[in-house]
Amino acid sequence: MNKKQSVEELRRVFEAKLAIKRPGVRLVDKYVNANTRTEFECEQGHKWVAFPSAILQRSGCPHCYRLAAYKTHKQFEEEMAVIHPTIRVIGKYVNDKTKIEVECLECTRKWSATPSSMLQGGGCKICSVKKSLQIKKDRAFEQIKNDPHVQKHFDILSDYKGLTVPMQFRCKYDKFEFERQPASIKKGRLTCPVCGSGGKRSPQSQVTKGLNDLWTTHPHIAQLLLNPDDGYKYAAHNSVKLDFKCPDCGKVAKRLLSYVSQTMPYCQFCGEKRSYPERLMSAVLRSAGVNFETQKRFHWCKFEIDGRQRIGIYDFYFEIDGNKYLIEVQGDQHVNESKFTRLSIDEIWKIDIAKEEIAKENGYIPIVLICQVSDLESIKYEIESSELSGIIDLSKVDWLKCQLETISSPMMQAAELWNNGMRSTMQIAQYLGMSRSPIRRYLLKCAEQGLCDYTPDEGRENQVVNSKKAISKRVVLVNTGEVFESMTEAGRKYGAIGDKIGMVCSGKRLYAGKLDGTPLIWRFEDDVVGKDLDVVLKDGMMEVARSVKRNREGLLKSLMARHNTRRLQNTG
Repeated sequence: MNKKQSVEELRRVFEAKLAIKRPGVRLVDKYVNANTRTEFECEQGHKWVAFPSAILQRSGCPHCYRLAAYKTHKQFEEEMAVIHPTIRVIGKYVNDKTKIEVECLECTRKWSATPSSMLQGGGCKICSVKKSLQIKKDRAFEQIKNDPHVQKHFDILSDYKGLTVPMQFRCKYDKFEFERQPASIKKGRLTCPVCGSGGKRSPQSQVTKGLNDLWTTHPHIAQLLLNPDDGYKYAAHNSVKLDFKCPDCGKVAKRLLSYVSQTMPYCQFCGEKRSYPERLMSAVLRSAGVNFETQKRFHWCKFEIDGRQRIGIYDFYFEIDGNKYLIEVQGDQHVNESKFTRLSIDEIWKIDIAKEEIAKENGYIPIVLICQVSDLESIKYEIESSELSGIIDLSKVDWLKCQLETISSPMMQAAELWNNGMRSTMQIAQYLGMSRSPIRRYLLKCAEQGLCDYTPDEGRENQVVNSKKAISKRVVLVNTGEVFESMTEAGRKYGAIGDKIGMVCSGKRLYAGKLDGTPLIWRFEDDVVGKDLDVVLKDGMMEVARSVKRNREGLLKSLMARHNTRRLQNTG
């Protein structure tokens, strides 16, 4: 057990703590304990009596404290000049707690404040509010300037003054200047009112000829209009239906301008996006002299299938003798399961039944055509066997002409290229920017109609010949100067793989194969015509040497790192 400390030891401990916490205070009388009063002295020679525990915790010299509290008026003004240079002292300073009148030099406001609060940072409330508001405005303006949407589409012409105070902007596309509230920017609604720049679906409130009219912004769309003057009346994203004329088949259809301008335009009569039975049905109705609409929507055709709300769309709609008819052309996916649709066969049947029942309830006569096979004779038989045979005069229909009308423009281009001597499906596909699969399908359909003399065997034979010509490219072995007709022939002689020789010639490898331990350098014959092979060989060998050196250095670093790791593990 520890012995009880003596008074002298307690005094030494207290004085050590006093020197740390109150360096300007010293003990001048005897020390009994922490709760017994004793006398202390400060640096200014003031003496007073206090508890030692109080001195260590919070108390100091009371005489120095009173002298500091009673500062002069001049001292207060000097301190105010440092802390608040924009505030002038008007009244007479008494003490820290007595209010004194002051004046703000910025806003000329006068008020009475306690000196202690002023010296602790309190100032003019009006100026403080103004500064905080200005900070918020600067922060909001920085957010607007740094907004990627604003930076991409607009120039800012005015400062930020408030969330509802309009700012001036200039569109980078058409240089049109307009005003918008900053609140619309935060909601993502900043859009040029002329060209619609910056918006997903622009309202196009005004159209200016030569600035944002259709002929100026989308001339490739304007040239499809039946009435060219409409191109000067509307902008690209106006939600208005206009008459468009197909440049291939010459048919006219009413289309939504905003949809046509945002998507690749295609003809609803000869376009490849519609199925063959639908294109043939359109041609039959036109040939029979029937005015019809395609992809018809009705506000009443809404129903629920398996808890999901759906909207019905009918393939064809026309009226004859006051009767309203709807035609549904159903392909194989309406009869058998198909991997080309997300819907199951049960869901498709439920939708078909719901559309048919709702049409009857609203006074329309639905006609369903099952066209599982995209063949003229099959679809012709289905049409003649349906109710249509008693509604329209099918004797007027020129079936061969209808078949030709279904052939799309790319199909006709493929047939024309084949007839003009381009007897390779690969070359035709490259020329039209398509894959070979649809090209073969187009040529087969055109051959059935006598538009070309394509046969699959000839196309396949020409493909093999062209492939061999493309692969057979002469190469040179730079080491010996030998020339080979193909990479395969060169690889067969020197034991190198033809693909690797091609990679060397293309700059993807440094060498392919070795002869007596020497790397073999290959080049295409066309690349070394007129060049000194010795120089080419020297450059190639230097590249190989540098590569070997880099590989050795990398291997050495890897081995050293592995060695250091193992040494650290053993020492650990």
